[in-house]
Amino acid sequence: MGLTPPAGKSATVLGEGSPVELIRRVSGQHQPSLIVLGTHGGGAVERHLLGSVAEEILRAIQSPILTVGPHVAVPSSARLEFRHILYATDFSAAAAHAASYAFALARAFGSDIDLLHVASAEATARYDVAEREQALLGALDKLVPEDARELCRPQYFVEFGDARERIIDHARERSVDLIVLGAHQHSHLAMHLRTGPAFQVIVKAPCPVLTCL
Repeated sequence: MGLTPPAGKSATVLGEGSPVELIRRVSGQHQPSLIVLGTHGGGAVERHLLGSVAEEILRAIQSPILTVGPHVAVPSSARLEFRHILYATDFSAAAAHAASYAFALARAFGSDIDLLHVASAEATARYDVAEREQALLGALDKLVPEDARELCRPQYFVEFGDARERIIDHARERSVDLIVLGAHQHSHLAMHLRTGPAFQVIVKAPCPVLTCL
């Protein structure tokens, strides 16, 4: 299933000033269901602008944000397809909110979906790794709606280490077309997203990233 053009109206807004403040104002006026931002530029300056502006927008805007980073290929056709979705969760309330978007998109596109939890390296010292992994796999399974089990063909993954590195590596290794993240001010994943180095989850991803707050 492809993403077809919307039937609604379109409008062009030209503003001057801070991109974050302008997007915040326009978002407040129009209440968009989704904000899309990013660049395909490969230069260091463009990557810096993508990171700094997008990071501020993620902090300030409550709407779901689809970010297209500099490592994302241009779609090969006019019809956008998400055949393989990665939903990364830290089991926070915000991540649970993002799950509804991940499974809704998987249903709409008939996508396969991977559920991934990355546990901190410290967890390997505090718990029996095998037992911890099995418990986390069971927790991932409980996140899947009954009607999505056959349609979306979910697969579960638990890894240990740096969350941003493992999410990016998983997306590359599994040829993922879309990453869905949930982030909240107080969640573990949000703490990573709000810092420069960890924001590489978005700027280094090989596919678009949908962030839900």
